[in-house]
Amino acid sequence: MKLPVGRILGAAYYHVVGEARAFIVDALPWIVAIFVARIAASAALILSALDAESARDARALILLPLMIALLTAAIGVSFAVMWSRRTLVGERPVGLLPAAPGPRELRCVGVLLAMALIVIVPVGLLGGVALVLAFSGGTIRGIQTIYAIAIIIATWLIAKLSLAVPLVAVDDPRGAIATSWHLTSGRMVAMIGIVVGTVIPPWIVSYLIGVALGWVGDPTEWPLVLLVAAAESVVAIAGLAVWHGATALALWAVLETDEGAAPAPP
Repeated sequence: MKLPVGRILGAAYYHVVGEARAFIVDALPWIVAIFVARIAASAALILSALDAESARDARALILLPLMIALLTAAIGVSFAVMWSRRTLVGERPVGLLPAAPGPRELRCVGVLLAMALIVIVPVGLLGGVALVLAFSGGTIRGIQTIYAIAIIIATWLIAKLSLAVPLVAVDDPRGAIATSWHLTSGRMVAMIGIVVGTVIPPWIVSYLIGVALGWVGDPTEWPLVLLVAAAESVVAIAGLAVWHGATALALWAVLETDEGAAPAPP
């Protein structure tokens, strides 16, 4: 049975845009956390750019970018599990702070690392081939072709693995990556449609917001820094909600078709 891509995407966006108030209420702790991480990153960059002494001090804190990246990744993992469960079983977050990481989140980290490795290895190899061609006098068209192939492979792999996170979120005992690989067989056109439909629109919105706010004034002035960070934090979490909502609904549709054992979404 073909996946109803239009209905899945429509529901995923509706749960964010059509139910914006409920989305903000449930996602607010993660929005705030992303906002704080972005402000910390912006502060380090601005201090480095404005003052040489501060730049030396900032360089001394070589772990700051890594810490911010890890914090952002942890926020994303926590939100992925929360939103997938919210979509599939109607479980909404409780309290003003995200729940402490538990077995689901730790398993999700392992799954995401494995997914990243599966995607990065072939794409990295193709990128290496493109660099070799670039330094050895290869044609621009040939290099562009390799990059295009890398993008197609990455998109295909992401679609193939996209059901792994919601499988972890609902405590499916099977191997998440192998199960996602199996469940998406014969449905790759639909899954690629879901990937494109959930990634491109939020990216465009984020880009347009950045451009629009960049016209307002100096991007190193704190009022604008705060405004940009707030807008981008909302869009980033909204984008994650659309992605994880769509993949969770796709999992529900696949399980209902193949196994008749899908959890009923609220």
